[in-house]
Amino acid sequence: MKPESDYGELLKEVISDGGATDLRASSLDHALAAVRRQRRMRVVRGASLGAGCVVLVALLWREHADKPLAANNPQPLTAVQATVETVPGTKIRLVSDEELLAMFPDRPVALVGPPNDRRFVFLDEQRSSRKHGASGRGLNL
Repeated sequence: MKPESDYGELLKEVISDGGATDLRASSLDHALAAVRRQRRMRVVRGASLGAGCVVLVALLWREHADKPLAANNPQPLTAVQATVETVPGTKIRLVSDEELLAMFPDRPVALVGPPNDRRFVFLDEQRSSRKHGASGRGLNL
């Protein structure tokens, strides 16, 4: 609602002898002032919202940066896992049979063959018409 003084000024302008042109000019001035006020309020609200978002992102970023990165495997390392064996001259890590089988918990897998010539096999794959050695589906271990 408009304050009582605005109604009084408008009534004075309508009744005064200034005529329609003065009334039109003052009405336009009042309308432009109201539109400018609304635009300023929108800009202030938008700037406040943007600043709030920036502060929130900064706080979240800071809290995230303070936490150490979690390991992919939350289970503690056993004594066997703590001593990592690698292939000499490379960064290839050797894993035990149990570790290899544990890497595929949701899939049927097996190690087939004698200890010196084992093959890692996915049991849920269909067999091809080629010979076992040429199928490419198993890994020689």
